[in-house]
Amino acid sequence: MADHLTGVFCDYFIEDNLPVAKITANREVIESYSILPLISIILGDRLPEEIKEEIKENIIKLLSSERYLTQWGIATEAIDSPLYQNDAYWRGAIWAPTTLLIVDALEDCGKQELAMEIAFHLK
Repeated sequence: MADHLTGVFCDYFIEDNLPVAKITANREVIESYSILPLISIILGDRLPEEIKEEIKENIIKLLSSERYLTQWGIATEAIDSPLYQNDAYWRGAIWAPTTLLIVDALEDCGKQELAMEIAFHLK
């Protein structure tokens, strides 16, 4: 069942080897600078290798800029995005669970050094 659901996820949400957010009714891609679609890295080894590597590399690229990684954790929307809002729910808020999911997934994907860098970056 897990393999089936992962396949359904990949068929629906993966475009050009990267996950995107979509409006369910018409499958329209939602344009944003949100890191949330990349949370799918938590599927780890269930993802096809090329998709997992592309997601991992994008997370690394995003977190190496200071657009997402703050002293409090990972912003859900890039802090320089026109959609960013200080007090919005998923448009910039920093959530401990989101940060933890990304740290844990990076560790599972062999990126322990980056995971620890993020974890210890927090103040």
